[in-house]
Amino acid sequence: MRIVLSYHQLNGFGGTETYLLTVAGALERLGHDVLVHTYEAGRCAEFARAHGTRVVDREAELPTSCDALFAQDTATAYTLAARYPGAARVFVAHSTSQPLQSPPQLEEVCDAVVVMNDRLQRRVEALAWHPTVVRLRQPIDLQRFCFRALERRQRRPPRVVWLNNYGADARRRLLEQACQKAGLELMLVGDPVGVTATPEHVIANAEIVMSLGRGALEAMASGRAAYVFGVAGVDGWVTARSYQHLESDGFSGRAFGNAVGTEQLFDDLSSWSEEMGEVGRDLACRNHDADEHAVDLVQLIERADGQHDPPPPKAAGELARLVRIEWDRNCQARGEAAEAAMARAEASAALAKSVDLQRHLAEVQAEADVTSAAATTARAEADALRGEVASARAHVADLEHAMSELQAHSDVATAEVARSQAAADEARESAAAAEARAADLERALAQLEASTRYRVGSLVAAPLDAIRARRR
Repeated sequence: MRIVLSYHQLNGFGGTETYLLTVAGALERLGHDVLVHTYEAGRCAEFARAHGTRVVDREAELPTSCDALFAQDTATAYTLAARYPGAARVFVAHSTSQPLQSPPQLEEVCDAVVVMNDRLQRRVEALAWHPTVVRLRQPIDLQRFCFRALERRQRRPPRVVWLNNYGADARRRLLEQACQKAGLELMLVGDPVGVTATPEHVIANAEIVMSLGRGALEAMASGRAAYVFGVAGVDGWVTARSYQHLESDGFSGRAFGNAVGTEQLFDDLSSWSEEMGEVGRDLACRNHDADEHAVDLVQLIERADGQHDPPPPKAAGELARLVRIEWDRNCQARGEAAEAAMARAEASAALAKSVDLQRHLAEVQAEADVTSAAATTARAEADALRGEVASARAHVADLEHAMSELQAHSDVATAEVARSQAAADEARESAAAAEARAADLERALAQLEASTRYRVGSLVAAPLDAIRARRR
C-alpha cells in the first residue's frame, strides 16, 4: 500500500514527531510505500531524511493518489482528506490539550481515530462527533532502543537523566536537590539545555531515566529504570504492579495524584535497583513493539477500506524501499559505532587514569614504606631515649634523696654551729668579763702598792716572810 503520514511541523523531537517517524519505519519494514508530509521541515525532517525516510514539505511533491492516510493534526487531516477522498483516512490523536491535534468534527474527513491511552480515549469519545475510536498502545522501536546491560566491571553509582521538553524550572530544582542529597549525578536533556535527536545514546549512558510519555517507554525499552516525572505530575517508578495504571494514563504523571517533594524524590531514588530496568524491558517488548503496532494499523486500514485491493509494489519501488530500510539501519549502526568509539575512548581514558593512579599508589606505597622504616627507627630511638630518661630520672631521684639527707645533716650541723657559735660568744663574753676584772684587780693592786699603807705593811711583813722561809 501507498501510505502518507502527515504532521503540520517537523521541527523538534516531541512525542508526536517521534511517533510519526517510528510508525513510518515500521510500516516500511512491512513492505509498504511510505511518505511523510509536513508544511514545516526542520531538524526532525532533516534527521528523518538522513535515516532514509522520504519527507516532502510541498503539496506538489505528494503522489496523486494513496491507499491510506495517517494524519497527526487537524490541518493536514482536512487538507489531505480533500486531496485523497478515496483513501482510508485515520486520525492519530496525541494530546488532550492541543486544539490543533483534536480529531476533525466533520464526517468523512477520517474513518477512525487512534488513541494510545484511556485518558485520551475518554476525551475523544466526549467530543460532539467522532468516528470509530481504536485504542492502541504507544509504539517503540525495540531495535533502536535496545537493551544495553552494563558489564560487572563497568558498574558505577547510578546516573540520572531527565528527558523533558516542557521547561519546569521549579521541578528541575527539586530534582537537583534530591540527586545532590542522594549523591547521584544528574544530566538534563531537552528544554532548556537542548533537545537531542538520539535519546537512545543519552539513555544508554544512564541507569535512571526521569520522563513522561514516550520518554518513559524509551527508557523501559532500553532496559533502564523509568521514573514518571515531569511538569504535569509525578507517578514514580514504572514497575510490574504500577504499569497498567501508568499506561492507561499515558505515563502523564497524573495516574496516582502523588505530591512531589525533595524528600519523596530522595527516598524513591535511594530505592533504585538494576532489576527495575529488566522489568521495564520485558514490559516494553510485550506491549509496545512498533512492528506489532504497524500490523494493527494495517488491519485498521483494511477494515476501513473494505473492498480496496492495493496493487503489488513495482520492482524499482521495492528495491528503493529496501535501500531506505538498509540506510536507516546503517545510520543506526553508525550511531552505535560512534557511541562505541566514545565508550572505548572513555574506557581508554579511564584505563590510563587507572594506570596513573596505580603508579601514584606505588609511589605513595614506597614513600609509606620509607616512612614506616623511619618510624620504626624513630620508635627504637624513642624507646632508647625513654630508657635513658628513666635512668636519669632514677639517678635524679637518688640525688634528690642524697640531697635531702645532706640537707638534713646540714640543718643539724648548722644548728650545732649555731650552738657552738653561741657558746663561743658566751665564752668570749666571759673572757672579756674576766679580763676586765683582772684589769680592775691589777689597777687596784697597783694602787695598793703605790699606797703608803702597802709599803708600811711590806716593811712589817718582810721579817715574818723571812722567818717562814727559814722554817720551810
